[in-house]
Amino acid sequence: MYLLFYIYKFKKGAMLMVRTKLNRLTAMLLSFIMILSSFSALTAVETEAATDKITLELNDTNIKWAKTVTFYEPFSKKNYTHWQGQMRHTLRIKETGKVAYCIQPGTYMYDFVQQVRPTLSVGEADAWDALGDEKKSAIKLIMYFGYPNKHIYLSGTDAEQEIATQLIIWEIVCGYRDPNNYNLTDDRFAKGMFGNSYEQNQGVFTAYDKIVDSMIGYNKIISFSTPQSRNAPTYTMNWNGTKYTVTLTDKNNVLGKYTLTSATRTSD
Repeated sequence: MYLLFYIYKFKKGAMLMVRTKLNRLTAMLLSFIMILSSFSALTAVETEAATDKITLELNDTNIKWAKTVTFYEPFSKKNYTHWQGQMRHTLRIKETGKVAYCIQPGTYMYDFVQQVRPTLSVGEADAWDALGDEKKSAIKLIMYFGYPNKHIYLSGTDAEQEIATQLIIWEIVCGYRDPNNYNLTDDRFAKGMFGNSYEQNQGVFTAYDKIVDSMIGYNKIISFSTPQSRNAPTYTMNWNGTKYTVTLTDKNNVLGKYTLTSATRTSD
């Protein structure tokens, strides 16, 4: 992405080209989004046409919900509840060891009758397709900044970072976070994990807050620039007795994300 703005003084001026340091999201993400089926209890999900199977492994943590949270899962169109004190877990794909994320909160991840972990067909993509382009893009951005990709620095343990990433994915899936500007519209997941005053699970909260902050700032550009050259603002340089100068202030505080280079331009 290139951002252009122009500085003019009489017939001579300079064009500054701004290149973002952040790589664009690519189709190949190191993380793996686990597509969960619409089954209320996932045991061995079998389909005759499917040939590829993956098995999920649950890794329990000592991170527990701070309070009970009830939420609506749009794909199954059902309400689910996570209880206060119920332990959160992380997911791994048994065959590869890669991280997996749930996009259907409330779906059972363990068959308590058979006492087995689920085996899922990799072709079960209905829940993912049902999200729509906006939510899909938001989830990709969460995973770009979240665990394990971490294109930003995240403090805390791997489990805390992973649970933070999962919480934000669930907020997007359930419509509790705007998929366009990434602002929170319903804090039930956040308060369920952190408590009403955000006083619990601080390691998770720090990672959660950092990921969200990076998402919100991702599309911000330098305030005195524009993404299109035809709309570029002009600034007049002043003579200070030694040279011509102009001072520009970035009100969006994103200069650190960009590299500035200059090129001479002559205007009639």
